[in-house]
Amino acid sequence: MKNINTTQLEEKIKNKENFTLLDVRTPEEFNEGKISSAILLPMQDLSEENLNKIGINDKTQKIIVYCRSGARSSFACQILENLGFINVSNLEGGILNRIKLE
Repeated sequence: MKNINTTQLEEKIKNKENFTLLDVRTPEEFNEGKISSAILLPMQDLSEENLNKIGINDKTQKIIVYCRSGARSSFACQILENLGFINVSNLEGGILNRIKLE
């Protein structure tokens, strides 16, 4: 797992890089504010079956995971890697790290 910071994520969004942005917070947190283009899959629901349901099934696709502070997303990245995903990054500090919300 790699870590990226908010500046790097904002650059990737600005440059329209191809990646999936996965929000592993609760639906309530997601509804309070999210990063544009993020897909919600709460950490407790993280499974291969649920990933397939939301279109995340290519084990080589780039996935950036975030949560509120970076703790849950770090754990979620480990789960993704255990499921065989090889291009997973964690957003350091989560969305509390002053990223623009939608």
